[in-house]
This record gives sequence, structure tokens and C-alpha cells, in this order.
Amino acid sequence: WVAKTDGPVQKPYFSQCVTVVPVYVDRQKGEIKLFNVWCPEKKKRHWAFPGGDILRGADRNLFDAARREFWDEVGVFFGMKWSDCFVSDLPHENVDLETLND
Repeated sequence: WVAKTDGPVQKPYFSQCVTVVPVYVDRQKGEIKLFNVWCPEKKKRHWAFPGGDILRGADRNLFDAARREFWDEVGVFFGMKWSDCFVSDLPHENVDLETLND
């Protein structure tokens, strides 16, 4: 898929991977929390956000890739899909990201 770069020019570029950064906003405490996962492999121990490569032929769009990566790295361990964990589901069709919140 092709996405646009930030800035006034917004040149198109080829997308290879997707990263999911779940955010929780606690307005009463004035806190923003980011959900990440621990990679326990001995030589690679680190915290990271769920994500990975786009699978062409399997993922119809970036949203499919985000749902699949979230399931592979988080949901499968808790038996919960994206729609079980977030306030709203991701679109199922390819949409213009600029009009997503309209």
C-alpha cells in the first residue's frame, strides 16, 4: 500500500510494515498510557509495540495488517480480538486516512 509522508508536500511512499500503538487517556489523572509488549528472548529482551510486516495477499489494507498483528502478539494470549479491546473497530475497507475522523 502507498501512504503519504508528513508535511506540506505529502509525497507517496511504499508501506512495508505496521505498528499498533494502543493509547489510554485518563483525563481525571491527566495521564496518557501507552500499551506495549515485552519480548523475553534472551538476546533480544526489550519492550516494543505490537507490529510487523504487511502480508500481501492476506492483508487487504493497513487496517487488516494492524488487526492481524495485534491478534498475533497480544490477542491470542488473552482470547480477545481488536474489537474486544478498543472503543471502536478499525475500518474494514481501504479509506483515506485524512477523512477517517470526519
